[in-house]
Amino acid sequence: MVLYIEIISLSLYYASNMGALFYVGPAYETAMSDIRRLYPNLNVSHNLITDTRFVQCTDWMDTSDDFIAQYYYRNEDRWQRANLTLFLNTVADCDGHGSATLATNLRKFVISSSPAGDIENKVKWPTRIETGSAGKAALVSATKLFAALLLHFNWTTVSIVCDAYRNPLYDTVAQIMQATLSRLLRSNVSLTRVDGFSPQTDYNFILNEVNKQTRVVLYIVFGSTLRKFLIAARSLNMTQGEHVHLCFRVTRNPLLGNFHWRYGDKYDEVAKEAYRTVLIAESDPDLDVPPAGSEARRLREQWRQASLERYNFSYAASEPVVAEMVGANLTELLQDGRHIARRFYNRTFRLRTGNVSFDQYGSSAGVDGIVEQYDEAGNLTKVVHCAVGTVVPLAPVRIIEIKAVTWVGGVWPPPNRPPCGFDGMDPDCQPKRTLAVETLHPPALPTALRFLLIR
Repeated sequence: MVLYIEIISLSLYYASNMGALFYVGPAYETAMSDIRRLYPNLNVSHNLITDTRFVQCTDWMDTSDDFIAQYYYRNEDRWQRANLTLFLNTVADCDGHGSATLATNLRKFVISSSPAGDIENKVKWPTRIETGSAGKAALVSATKLFAALLLHFNWTTVSIVCDAYRNPLYDTVAQIMQATLSRLLRSNVSLTRVDGFSPQTDYNFILNEVNKQTRVVLYIVFGSTLRKFLIAARSLNMTQGEHVHLCFRVTRNPLLGNFHWRYGDKYDEVAKEAYRTVLIAESDPDLDVPPAGSEARRLREQWRQASLERYNFSYAASEPVVAEMVGANLTELLQDGRHIARRFYNRTFRLRTGNVSFDQYGSSAGVDGIVEQYDEAGNLTKVVHCAVGTVVPLAPVRIIEIKAVTWVGGVWPPPNRPPCGFDGMDPDCQPKRTLAVETLHPPALPTALRFLLIR
């Protein structure tokens, strides 16, 4: 029996965003080749929807849902003839809304690399699963990592600064982290949204406001925005060792900017000194490099070479799992994405690209993280390893200090709260005021008047 499967993906044509065709194209081709080889009874077509008018994902966010709906209904007969139609989203779809509402209402299966902040709501998301480092489970795992790191150094008062207006993914990440950190730290974690690409952004004002609330700032920003904040922090004496500038590097990709202090401009020396108070946290990049000689390593190099020759870069892959439903004679359930999504819950799939684990809501799990610091020579060095170890929600994160942190000012770790409070106005730190009391001696009363008063 031959099963017909149609995959629909919204993708940017230009290599201006992660998940654009230039990055994922070779990986898609490998996945299609594997499916044809391993499952000859599956006839799979991958429909890539793109438009050269749109350069950034934000360019078509307002119209992408209409764009993909028009394509779907123009070819509705085709989808009706298929045994399974699914939507495969990449980060090029920004927040995934371009197909999420349409697919969910049609009861079509959705594989997305963008997070839904409430994916556990299966009334709202009955057909959706999330893969990659941007899924909610991976972000909650990363937040657990941050919470363990903060508590390890006794930092419980934190403020988040987010580059929210150029990449919707950052804003979603920041909201998930704000809610989860507030719960885990048992404190009110504030969130400040900024536009790091706008000339009107006043970094001094933002930092002065943040300085009234905390000495630990968590940045979820582009590399260039981080540098602007640190240069401003240097001018405000916020890089003397009392403040911790903690940056979450969501993924290593040149599209997110340069996170190094060196830009080859007149601010390099100032930035180099300021970055001494920066800690960069990210997933362990060693996990992204498969062992030499392994199948995963061969695939990785194959994709990179294909992207270089055909497009100009590389990225990652996806693979469908349908065989078990076919083997169980449940092919009629392929028309309803809810049944397919449930088969991913609480499971680990062993692929030649590596293992992929999903939690009870269909969101892929997180990985170990590292924390890096710029040393006196300006080189980025690994100082802490954060071992997640398991996808179990309550599993502890192990914080392993692998190298001593050399901190500006010599006090490590800096205290969570300055002795006189964040605004320096604690009553115990104010100058003591003494009240001068002058004793007045009234003039003596006449003898006759004294006699009357006594009587």
